[in-house]
Amino acid sequence: MKFYQTLLIICLVNIGLCALGFTQQPDIGDSQIQNPPLPAASQAQAEDISEIYDILPPEQIAADNLSFILIITAAAFCIIAIAAILIYLYKRRKKSHKINEVIYISPEEKALNALHNLSRYTDFFSQKFYFKLSLILRQYIQGRFDINAVEMTLEEILPMISKIDLNEELKRDIKNFLKISDEIKFAKMTTGRDNAANDLQLAFRFVNTTTPAKEKLKPEIT
Repeated sequence: MKFYQTLLIICLVNIGLCALGFTQQPDIGDSQIQNPPLPAASQAQAEDISEIYDILPPEQIAADNLSFILIITAAAFCIIAIAAILIYLYKRRKKSHKINEVIYISPEEKALNALHNLSRYTDFFSQKFYFKLSLILRQYIQGRFDINAVEMTLEEILPMISKIDLNEELKRDIKNFLKISDEIKFAKMTTGRDNAANDLQLAFRFVNTTTPAKEKLKPEIT
């Protein structure tokens, strides 16, 4: 922005200098133009003509034209500079509005997108798989029910699950999943591919069951 401010100042200075030069006319004295003495008759005619016509010297006309051209050029340059500044400010403001825009993604959409990506995971029943699946469910619970599930231990989160307005069977299944996932993550317990697939479908079912009606999203389990 400093560049545009400097450009505008230069334009204003140019206009001031051109205006100053336009008001200062060249001093053409008798030493510059010396006419030979005229006869008396010719001198009388010259005096009569001078009273009718006030002709400017060629030097003064040229100086006036140059000043006028400089002023027009400086004015045009200033108009272009001001237009460039306005365009720059407009684009900058438009860009700042885009940056400040926050796109809201519901907890359900985040969870379902993450579950779809996890369903294509190669190590389907590995320890890393259960780390990811457990984190997705905890993040969803935190976003949907305003429970700090991500930071809670198993002993802290189980009572909070009991308080959710949900059918008892689904509550029990989610609690069992959280217990098993902790054993797999920290006690290195193993499980089979079928169990991992069932746990993934449980996560899809839990998210869709607890999603408000207007935000329902159809699962695409593969």
